[in-house]
Amino acid sequence: MGLFFYTKKGSIISTVDLPTTEIIEPDIFPISLLLLTDERPLATELLVTRMKTIAPFVETIQVKASSQYDAKDKEYYDSVLSTKVLHNDDIKMISIYPDAKELLPLQEYLQNVQVHREVRVREQIIRTPQYDFQKYLLASQMLLSRFAYQNIDNPKLFVETVPTLIDYHEIIISRFENPFIVDDVNRIDRTPILKLGYDEGFIRPIRELKERQLSYQNLLKTIAFVFNYNDSNDEQSVQLQEFLATKPLPEVVADVTGLTDQDLISEIVDSTENL
Repeated sequence: MGLFFYTKKGSIISTVDLPTTEIIEPDIFPISLLLLTDERPLATELLVTRMKTIAPFVETIQVKASSQYDAKDKEYYDSVLSTKVLHNDDIKMISIYPDAKELLPLQEYLQNVQVHREVRVREQIIRTPQYDFQKYLLASQMLLSRFAYQNIDNPKLFVETVPTLIDYHEIIISRFENPFIVDDVNRIDRTPILKLGYDEGFIRPIRELKERQLSYQNLLKTIAFVFNYNDSNDEQSVQLQEFLATKPLPEVVADVTGLTDQDLISEIVDSTENL
């Protein structure tokens, strides 16, 4: 047995030659997940992106409707997750819009799945796309009956094309001045959490307007209306109002919008409180 002693820096030095040992680092095997959801494609895509961001070792996330789940699916995936309660102990329930506090437990769960992954050869799942040609033809027929192509003959010179495009834009804008056009507020404000996303139709424009030092006061007021939207028949509206009732408004604004600009967050908060 060799003699060892400590140096001042805490290193261990042997007084005799010791055989070298190859250090073998553990393999990090990627994992495959199955996500069961009936949510809209955009919301689902956002959730998938966030999961891959917090768990880069996730190789694939297959998405399918809850009604299409088969018990055999468990054999092909390392974990099965669902955005709604399915009363199945083998399926992990997650939120379609996880906030910052929910993402940490989800990250820990996925890490635990990766650590305890059963290393075995899984049969490759080959999914053949199914097409309903009858529905495709009906949809095509409906589009052709309701819409038509309109050719715009632009002048060859760019300077001559600009006035033509401006005139066309004026025609489009004038259509919205029709007082008989009625648009339901519920249609505009529905799914408020999705609409208040970082790159969605309210937050992205307000970010870009601020970057260009342009006015966005009207957009601030619109966002305030969305935060105050309360519809008991809209799942996201109910969830948003629950957030507002249990968390400080600045925290909710940051979590829902994904903003880190504290000045812009404060402006949204002020606009929402003073509405």
